[in-house]
Amino acid sequence: MSAFNLYVEERRGIDDLLMKGYSIIGLQDNLDGAIVFLQKEAVIESIQVNIADTRKYLSNVMLHQNISR
Repeated sequence: MSAFNLYVEERRGIDDLLMKGYSIIGLQDNLDGAIVFLQKEAVIESIQVNIADTRKYLSNVMLHQNISR
């Protein structure tokens, strides 16, 4: 699978949870990329993101989320 297809897949996973009402509550960097923690009420989900472009997109989402608060 190409890097672009992986990026689209990772971004879609993040967008799906955000559309369901989840908010990003944390980010943990690791050697493979980053783990994103999202929360909706008492439910916490996590997604592993590996592609650099997805992490850049995630940074923009987090900035927008903080500005909207």
